[in-house]
Amino acid sequence: MKNGAKLLVVAILVVVAALACSLGQPGGGAETQPSAAGGETVTQEPAGGGGAPTEEGSSAGVPPAKINTADMEGLDSYRARFVFRWTPTGGAEEEMMEMEQEVTNNPSASRVTITYQGESMEWGQIGDMAWTCSAGQCVQFSGSETDMEDAMTPLNPDEFAEMADEADMVYQGQETVNGILADHYTFPFTAEAMTAMANENITTAEAEVWVAAEPSLPQFMVRFQMSWEGEMDGQAGSGEYSYEVYDVNVPLTIEPPEGLTAQPEDLPQYPNATGTGMVGDITTFSTSDDAATVADYYRNQLPALGWSNESDTEFGGVVMQVWHKEGRTASIAISPQDGGSGVVITVEGP
Repeated sequence: MKNGAKLLVVAILVVVAALACSLGQPGGGAETQPSAAGGETVTQEPAGGGGAPTEEGSSAGVPPAKINTADMEGLDSYRARFVFRWTPTGGAEEEMMEMEQEVTNNPSASRVTITYQGESMEWGQIGDMAWTCSAGQCVQFSGSETDMEDAMTPLNPDEFAEMADEADMVYQGQETVNGILADHYTFPFTAEAMTAMANENITTAEAEVWVAAEPSLPQFMVRFQMSWEGEMDGQAGSGEYSYEVYDVNVPLTIEPPEGLTAQPEDLPQYPNATGTGMVGDITTFSTSDDAATVADYYRNQLPALGWSNESDTEFGGVVMQVWHKEGRTASIAISPQDGGSGVVITVEGP
């Protein structure tokens, strides 16, 4: 992995680390007018003066808040945006990575689109159907076999929580961010720790975080911003990482990409299938059942759904079936494999 990519991973995990850190409780502060995601924030002092920053933990007898990513499961829906920018010394700002996320919790669905150095990729899941798209091609999977959380968090965030815990956090008051009342904190991040993780020379690093303080909402991170100066891939410059949540509990519908279709209704899903995947007109899956059991299933089920058998052969333990229906052809290959069988179904025709 290039060092620039390592910095990207570090930036992503800094956000996750911030979610695990302890934060002081509010002691009064400024009010900020709502803004669209990514827009400029305008701050106004509250009536009666005040608004001065307060040291962490200044509210006597109130334990520090704990933030947990699982708290966001209490939201009906939300959108989030992650952006990583890099500006080389003497050069123009470059947008290295942007990630857009949409989530609904009832029904359970999510979609993430990542653009990194000009290349885009999409992951999505609706119920038990999941997909990934890249270079104009989409692959569909069984949702039960797709762990979206692991795909988005390839490293253990616990390794980075200690850095956030050691940060000298300063409470800045309450503000309204994207229509949500939030507690605002600033803290200098450990440049030495970032240098060690990214194998780059980081000279300065600082961050800000806004945590939801609405009584009706869980305590989740509404906005996170981090900036640093140093080197990336041996080039001096400055970096900026931002994350924010918006459109909280706004009606949201997540749909699969155009052209992504499920297996035809008149080709039944095998009842003991695992690891189901689909690319175009090809469906694959595994099962703990042997090839003979799978072959008998289709022999019994397809005639009742209007399919007529053209051929049914077995060679070396591999069963090949060809079926026809109304100008379409379904070819089913059932192969023995360790602990069961592997199945490939190809459908051709209108």
